[in-house]
Amino acid sequence: MNTEAKASHDALGLSQRSTADHHAFSYDRNKDKLLADLKTVVADAETLIKEAAGSSVERFATLRTRFETKLSETRAGIDRARAAVGEKTKHATDATHAYVKQNPWKSVGVFAAAGVILGILLRRR
Repeated sequence: MNTEAKASHDALGLSQRSTADHHAFSYDRNKDKLLADLKTVVADAETLIKEAAGSSVERFATLRTRFETKLSETRAGIDRARAAVGEKTKHATDATHAYVKQNPWKSVGVFAAAGVILGILLRRR
């Protein structure tokens, strides 16, 4: 590989790593927010159930509205998390495809070795 090709390959690797780091951070942030939202929804549901029996119609309506709002926020969070996972999966697929395309013989060797190891492990059972 000449120096120009190596430099562009290295630059591509750095760009892919920084993008991967960004996706991982985004995924972790979305996951943490989603878990917090789910805990809030569960707490609100418990409050709604406890207070529903002895509350007035107005108080029940207020609790129900708050619960529905938090539930739709949580659904939006789930959609964001699903999108982040989809992006992360797409990025991993693209990176794997690019690596296999650039290093076909290494890839064949790795997959052959994995197949041999898997065969040995399955045969032992």
